[in-house]
Amino acid sequence: MALTFLVRICEHMSWTSELLCICGKFPAPGYLVDPYKAQPVSIQKAEESEKMADWGPVFVAVVLFVLLMPGLLVQIPGKHRIIEFGNFHTSGASILVHTIIYFALICVFLLVVGVHMYTDS
Repeated sequence: MALTFLVRICEHMSWTSELLCICGKFPAPGYLVDPYKAQPVSIQKAEESEKMADWGPVFVAVVLFVLLMPGLLVQIPGKHRIIEFGNFHTSGASILVHTIIYFALICVFLLVVGVHMYTDS
């Protein structure tokens, strides 16, 4: 949206911006440059692509939150052992450990792997 706004401002600027557009410094008025393909894309196509929602981070966060609830599947540390399975109990230490594990896995899936799921809105 910000890029569209800047290009629309560029359309109303003086002839110097058109000269810079011809030299290749800026995209032509009415177009954006796609950073992945380095090709001009019309403003209409750019606005259409902004409407797509990325649900990958939401999906990963919800699944990890459900799976890593202390006591649901596993509790680290447990009350009587280091690891207990399916006891439906929790403690402050297990909440802290599960929070650290959740943060580490969220960083791996979202930053390193880059999970993305796009839907039309």
